[in-house]
Amino acid sequence: MSATPPDRTEIIRATEVDLPVIAELAGVIWRACYPAIISHAQIDYMLARMYAPGTLSEEIRFQRIRYELLLVDGKPAGFASYGPASEPGAMKLHKLYLLPEWHGRGLGGQLLQHCERAVSSSP
Repeated sequence: MSATPPDRTEIIRATEVDLPVIAELAGVIWRACYPAIISHAQIDYMLARMYAPGTLSEEIRFQRIRYELLLVDGKPAGFASYGPASEPGAMKLHKLYLLPEWHGRGLGGQLLQHCERAVSSSP
């Protein structure tokens, strides 16, 4: 039996104002999902390195990486990031994460499809 989908979802383009929310989501998600794979110390190290405000801001400003924020009933529930790949004209999905309580409801697919549409409509 699959869980029911939420009543209202929205995906918005994240700006630098949203970066603390993305970092907070990453912390919750990584600490819930990765302890069976890597140590708590390694999780903390990776979060500090990959989700520091300066790192995220640099990705948006200089690497042309876009972040999309998934809201469920107005509350942050996940995010994705994508940007140019090394091959000219190609795009790469960098991250796609959902809070564990939203797994199994089709939201990851919804977020992925949103990114695919955004990439295909970009010049």
